[in-house]
Amino acid sequence: MLQRLCENFQYAECLNRAAKDEDQYIRLALIGAFGVGGYALNIHRTLKFFNPLLSETYEYIDNNLKFRYFAEQVSHHPAISACYAEGEGYTIYTNTNAVSKFKIMNGSLEFHPIGKTYVNLDKFNEVITFTKPRSVVKNLIVGKMFVDACGLMEIKNNTTGDTCEIEFVEKSKDVIGRLVGEVKDVFGNLKYKLEGNWLSHLDVIDVLTGRRETIWKISKIEGNPEERFYFTDFSINLNHLTEDMKNSLAPTDSRFRPDQRYLELQDYEHAEAEKHRLEEKQRHTRREREKTKYKFKPNYFEETYDDLSGELVYIYKGGYFEDRKNKRFEKLPQIY
Repeated sequence: MLQRLCENFQYAECLNRAAKDEDQYIRLALIGAFGVGGYALNIHRTLKFFNPLLSETYEYIDNNLKFRYFAEQVSHHPAISACYAEGEGYTIYTNTNAVSKFKIMNGSLEFHPIGKTYVNLDKFNEVITFTKPRSVVKNLIVGKMFVDACGLMEIKNNTTGDTCEIEFVEKSKDVIGRLVGEVKDVFGNLKYKLEGNWLSHLDVIDVLTGRRETIWKISKIEGNPEERFYFTDFSINLNHLTEDMKNSLAPTDSRFRPDQRYLELQDYEHAEAEKHRLEEKQRHTRREREKTKYKFKPNYFEETYDDLSGELVYIYKGGYFEDRKNKRFEKLPQIY
């Protein structure tokens, strides 16, 4: 899941542009487009992801898209991953706090995200937040399983009061993935319309001139998408591990996780054995922690509450990349 969150950042160009675009309304649309990109290949990704172990981490540095990313599993019950990224002129952080509902009558499982995403734009001294629509896994009992996204993505510039809403239209007989939206100023005046599909693209239309621009396109998959498990080139390399990386990554990094690595190598017997061992190890650690009444604290994030909304947030405290540079990871637990 820590790696899955990082997949969104293959669309970091939207954030790069938002960090310097002089049009305050286009900035909102671009951040909305970045949020849309996180759903782009969900429809086919029905297999369950790995639940990270408590204190498991993941880092990713991209010199082409000019960002660095760090994530940590900050809670086990409920399972919450927190992530932070910084690029040219922006920082962004979010978490996966969500509630799920199983609807037995129609054989679906719904995930309602609770955690907001916070984007800070340095040049404009702006804080922009967005909430995510719900994801629905359909046909769990009968038919071919797929993932749909439904509801509103609400983007707000907390500095200016401008807003953007993007509606993810629920699948009908003929259409899946349709997007419609609007960007309005603080007084509710319509500035731009948004149209597109989270399976392909997002367009922004100036309501005064009618000018249309495509601000986001889905990353293409080379070759047979099904054989690649619907992983883009960006996604398929997230678990890549080189000898140099072995000497610099934190020992808690997901790339070192043995059950995940064995599964990637198609060694299912060892993958299952390692999965069982890691789960038992985590249970033992939790029991020992309960004996001492020690309250778990994340290593690089601080659990707090947002001043404006009162919502639970995880703020990156800093220090990870400094520890990485100095190879000082003694404080991290031996989770593997």
